[in-house]
Amino acid sequence: MDYRILGPLAVDDEQRRAIQLGGRQQRLVFAALLLHRNAVVSVDRLIDVLWGERAPTNAVKNIQVHLSRLRKTLEFGGSEPEKEIVRTRANGYVLEVAPGEVNADRFERLVDDGRRALAAADPEHAGTLLQGALALLARAATGRFRL
Repeated sequence: MDYRILGPLAVDDEQRRAIQLGGRQQRLVFAALLLHRNAVVSVDRLIDVLWGERAPTNAVKNIQVHLSRLRKTLEFGGSEPEKEIVRTRANGYVLEVAPGEVNADRFERLVDDGRRALAAADPEHAGTLLQGALALLARAATGRFRL
């Protein structure tokens, strides 16, 4: 999977096909899980993200519906059918993301590697790495940001 949080929120499957994330609330749930990837995000936190102090009485049920739809979208819409990506944990959910699947993580890694190359007196390699980081930012900046 290729998760993009630099620029417009987006995700592509392993074949580089765009996965449609659904409506605004479902995208907000996805964004909250992605920002806290590989960690439990409580149902209460998700409710707060969607409604703040004005949560409806059926907020928990709505969260469950959004998570069910996200599971179908991410786990069955990709090229690896039935790969469990969204897991249920006690009072919350976890979005399991492998290293390097998020563009912000790739950006940070390239910048860190570039700094190390500079510190090791290898400016040519540092330049290549930092140009790669800038290219990621340039690709991210090409779209409009929306949730």
